[in-house]
Amino acid sequence: LYKKIYEIIKRLNNIILKIDGITGEIIKKIQLVEYPYSISISADGNFLACANGGVSTILDVQNWKIVDKISDKSSVHNVRFKFIPGSSNLLILSDDEIVNWDYRNHLKVMSYPVQSGFFRNFDLIPGTKQFVTASTDSLLLFWDISKNKPISKPLILILFN
Repeated sequence: LYKKIYEIIKRLNNIILKIDGITGEIIKKIQLVEYPYSISISADGNFLACANGGVSTILDVQNWKIVDKISDKSSVHNVRFKFIPGSSNLLILSDDEIVNWDYRNHLKVMSYPVQSGFFRNFDLIPGTKQFVTASTDSLLLFWDISKNKPISKPLILILFN
């Protein structure tokens, strides 16, 4: 999970551990209220996001301090995160929207509403300021991070057995 040499971040039930990769010794420990259902780390390895019990927590891994906590209205099992490279922003997927959240300034920058069905997954498109979503109605949509509407017509995902 954590890319810095000799340090490992491990999730153990409702505890997040920072472990020395050589000795196996626990360096730091944070106990969350509930089991984290989703976890993500920024590309630079400095921030960690986890969702548990209707609250998303952003953690500064270097200082081992909580930077932000965000209450979320979605089903706790469906929260997903993607850190936007080169910014202090994080995309947070819930059932009916994706939120662009500035975790250093504690504010919602923009939201991207689901077009139909429910969001099930999403990913950033490398080298761009775009992302793609997949929803329960088998639609793939492409989005520009700076706009709150899709930048393409929906693609229908057809699966073959």
